[in-house]
Amino acid sequence: MNAMPDNNKKPRSLVAVLMFLGCLLIWSTNWIAISLQVERSDVGSSLMLRFLIAYGVLWLWQRLFAGPRQPVARKAYLLMATVGAVYFYAGIGLAYLATAYLGAAQMACLSAFVIFFIIGLKRVFLHVPVALHNLLGAVVCIAGLGVFMLGDPGRPLSLAGVALGLTSFLAVAIASVLSEHIQKTFQLGTLHINKVASGWACALYAISLLLSGQGLQLPATLADLGILLYLGVVCSALVFVLFIDLIKRMGAENAGYVGVLYPIGASYLSAWLGETPLSLHLMLGSALVMLGSLINFKFRYHPAPKKVEFS
Repeated sequence: MNAMPDNNKKPRSLVAVLMFLGCLLIWSTNWIAISLQVERSDVGSSLMLRFLIAYGVLWLWQRLFAGPRQPVARKAYLLMATVGAVYFYAGIGLAYLATAYLGAAQMACLSAFVIFFIIGLKRVFLHVPVALHNLLGAVVCIAGLGVFMLGDPGRPLSLAGVALGLTSFLAVAIASVLSEHIQKTFQLGTLHINKVASGWACALYAISLLLSGQGLQLPATLADLGILLYLGVVCSALVFVLFIDLIKRMGAENAGYVGVLYPIGASYLSAWLGETPLSLHLMLGSALVMLGSLINFKFRYHPAPKKVEFS
């Protein structure tokens, strides 16, 4: 009697593993694709086209696979527009500027601070208490970045790049907290929020191009077009669809390990592609960043049991 459930479970578990690896690969290659795009294409045009493509893909996905839409309050649209302005316009825009100074591996490691920024923002504005493991995880991450970025004299540290990167990830954290508020308050899904936010970000990038007097520059080569489609379709739309489905299949705890593992995956991919020299500093630093994220993540889903006091 147990044979049937076991046989049904194996294909499902295999699909979940493949989806996990797919999300890990996409996030690990995201910064490498951005680095290539910054080197080869106009940044403003690339960002506008990227989020135009992302909006189109998410709109089509909702039309084909989502159920009937419920009316959305005007306030919710304004908040989703704010997410687009803060996350996809300010956050991702600053990240592109930071990529001109920092390598893909460094940006991937810096992105681990998003979760710690979120913890700090919730503490300041929502009065959510900060646990000891949050502080410990942040300290370990900072130590890892210090080893990775400062330990190699052959790779000088760009303070401008670090400042831009941290500011961009702070913007991402602010938008993430706001997105969580929208989900809870208006009962809207992540895909719908990201679709609307992508559309607003695209509009803001278009306005920026007009105000700067620059025309829209289309991809000049097939390689440039491939990078744009990868970032627009895969990294800005498909990965959200996969990750949401992955959470349903594996649970938030197991799916969340993608965020723990991808900085080290990006570091080694960057070294394999020759962008970052493979060194002890890279291996130890990226491992410490992963360990810091793991400390924060593991305890977040496995809190210590409450003490029972007798009076």
